[in-house]
Amino acid sequence: MSVYFFAGALSAVPGGRLAEKLGGRGGLMFTGSVTSASLILIALVVETEVQLGAAMIIAGGANGMVHPAGNLAIVRGVARRFQGISFGTKQAAAPLATLFAGLALPTVGLTLGWQAAFLAATVLFPIVVLTMPRESDSENSRYERTPIPLSRPLIMIAGASALAFGAATTIGAFLVDSVTSSGGSAVSAGTTLTVASAAAISVRLIIGWQTDRRTSPSITLVAALMAIGAVGFLLLALAPGWGAALGAIIGMAAGWGWPGLLYHAISHSHPDAPASATAVATTGNALGAAVGPLTFGLIAGGFSFTFAWSVSGLELLLAAALMLLASRSASARPTAR
Repeated sequence: MSVYFFAGALSAVPGGRLAEKLGGRGGLMFTGSVTSASLILIALVVETEVQLGAAMIIAGGANGMVHPAGNLAIVRGVARRFQGISFGTKQAAAPLATLFAGLALPTVGLTLGWQAAFLAATVLFPIVVLTMPRESDSENSRYERTPIPLSRPLIMIAGASALAFGAATTIGAFLVDSVTSSGGSAVSAGTTLTVASAAAISVRLIIGWQTDRRTSPSITLVAALMAIGAVGFLLLALAPGWGAALGAIIGMAAGWGWPGLLYHAISHSHPDAPASATAVATTGNALGAAVGPLTFGLIAGGFSFTFAWSVSGLELLLAAALMLLASRSASARPTAR
């Protein structure tokens, strides 16, 4: 999994530039094709860990590009008054896909075999192709094809995203182990994780819907969500029983509910090159997803889950502070192009 996300971190910026050239639909077609190819390779070819790692690099590279391409498709293809809910829906796909992957184990994996589960996932891509609206050449020609220069606020945003994403992804990876190691049941831990995932999906959708009712998306609100998520992690670390469960729900709902809003805000500030701009944040997200769980596992194994959850909460607080600094930078404001 770390190899997968490292590949995404490396591919995000060049993938964003490629998406600007191909257009939103073309970028999604390309990433969908590469992802489907990786699924087929895993199902039919992979027999060793090295081969699996190679397939994960291919899939991770596509994942790094799919976010900038999807963001570009929203900016170019959706009316501005509906872009907030569109970004929220797009980002809700991540926890929803995790939910589907979990359902695939008992419904397909344990009945037809794990290879069939990977092949079944490729069926979704043709459906996307058939239903995706086409972009006109005249629409594409209205946008610049040169990548934007890296700015200090974008770099700060990427750093904050790495910290926050690295912290938020640990709940899905370690909650069950944390609860069971302290004497709780796997059933209660699984139930809490399901509710937390549903809360993360709901927050992404609600925030997107509410953003459409505002004049513009706010990076300050992104920082606020990260800070609220940090409180959830502290509850998870220090509170017993139901308090810890509530902390997990708050930590995932708020601490992982901000990506859609962040992409919307960056796209709003860089309307001529949304794929290139949001690719910088995608790089931070992927780095956090690659390093965060590894670091958490080392801390939990060497010290305790309580200390590890506390460190994750601190990471979210630092991310919130860095995001606030980025939002207050003059160069982060929308500029005329």
